[in-house]
Amino acid sequence: MVRKRAASALGRETIEQIARCYRCQWDRAARAGCPVTGESAGCWRDWVVPAQVETLPYAVDFYLNWSLKEIVHDRPDWLQRWAADGNKVILGRIHRLDHATRRTFLNLLETAAPPVQQALLDSAAWLLRLGVGVPRAQGLAPPLLMAQGLAPLLEAGDASVRTAAIHTMGYLPQPDSAVIDRLLRLFEGDRVGREEVLATTLARLAARASAELYAPVEATLRAALPDGSAAAGWVRLCVSRAGEDVDPAALLKSLQEGLSDTEALLTAFLRAGADDDVWGEYHERVVALVRALVETDGTLLEALLLALEEALAGGEWLPTPIALAAVAACAEAMPDALNKALRDRGQGDLLVQGTRQADSYTARRQAITALSRLRQATLEVVAVLLAAARDVAQVQQDAVAAAGRFRHLSRAFAGEEALQSLAAAITGSSGATAYIAARLLGALGSSPAVIEVPGLREEIARLLSDACRHPNAQQEVYLLDSGEICSMGPLSQTLLTELARVWGLPE
Repeated sequence: MVRKRAASALGRETIEQIARCYRCQWDRAARAGCPVTGESAGCWRDWVVPAQVETLPYAVDFYLNWSLKEIVHDRPDWLQRWAADGNKVILGRIHRLDHATRRTFLNLLETAAPPVQQALLDSAAWLLRLGVGVPRAQGLAPPLLMAQGLAPLLEAGDASVRTAAIHTMGYLPQPDSAVIDRLLRLFEGDRVGREEVLATTLARLAARASAELYAPVEATLRAALPDGSAAAGWVRLCVSRAGEDVDPAALLKSLQEGLSDTEALLTAFLRAGADDDVWGEYHERVVALVRALVETDGTLLEALLLALEEALAGGEWLPTPIALAAVAACAEAMPDALNKALRDRGQGDLLVQGTRQADSYTARRQAITALSRLRQATLEVVAVLLAAARDVAQVQQDAVAAAGRFRHLSRAFAGEEALQSLAAAITGSSGATAYIAARLLGALGSSPAVIEVPGLREEIARLLSDACRHPNAQQEVYLLDSGEICSMGPLSQTLLTELARVWGLPE
């Protein structure tokens, strides 16, 4: 389903059923109107086995979400019907528009009910982000979108619609002086409740603008420091405007000249990195800056963990990926200090919580990476990695990489039950889970810390050897890679490789 398909080819009922299945993850009341509920097939969420009930929905909901985004909408009448029905799940995930639906989309953007307008504005932001709005390409021409869609919505009666319109303006590919001037007037005027979105949108536009348009935005944001929203916008602007080869230390020094309070700067970094853009170079730059800042002032590690704790406890997912990525970067640079800080806070499971963020696979990836960089395998970490085998491709791949990083064992590995889950996994029916379990056993069995537990290396070797003779060892292992199903070869090949690794034999 995660392929580009015309709406007319899929059919309206199919699209609506995908939306119902996706909505069911966070609104079980949606099942009341689901055609399959109560029928012999039933809802797939009802027959998921207990071991998969937490993690399998991550992958399924991800693919349902992206299936909706890959639909090429070529039926204007369906858009009108969904707007009348208030179907925000579909209308908020329009990433592709056929030429025939442009005018309808723009009309609905201006005339639909406020909740539908917000959903359409979410889609408009993504259409612009993905470059669908370039003339000569299918989609919306930015000047047309601006003139007929966004500009009037800055005066909309609903405050949420006005805020969403400002947010969407940040993705216009060619910053316009009239747009920037208007947003600057809003920022300098009564911006209560809209500080963050105005600062962010101005930063996005000015980062791509000429020096003439950039200068007043930078000056306005700098003048508003140390205001938190202005600081986040200013940091975003400076980081986005910096060259690709900029030295993080030099950029950090420059930023500290404008915002000398290191804790305020840390907060600005985290707020500047909290967005719903596809994770990319910009976010990696922010993470590198956080790492450099914390390395220069170790006391900020406590503030970073507090920010992560608040992000995980909050109702919004946006702050979580950047906070986890920053912790993962610090785990690589200062694993002992981070381990101590987590122990001192009594929050050894903080990163494990991050692996359960259903709304963001990026957050789950970063949490798994952070756990592996601490290099200590615990029973909870083993469970996390095995569960990742049922997640989306990116999480699977990071779990495989993480399995090879562990060098220390928790005290729990002295118990007889410590390896039970791994023993069951390497002979189980899931090739992906067995593959990750084998990689993890190989990492544990070859780590220097294995000698801390008498007989543990021999027990790991026995498990791998027995698994080689198990009938399931002949199964082919398939993992997801960039949306494609790829063969990793027979499981027996991996088992033998990891067995040789445990005994220190050449591969």
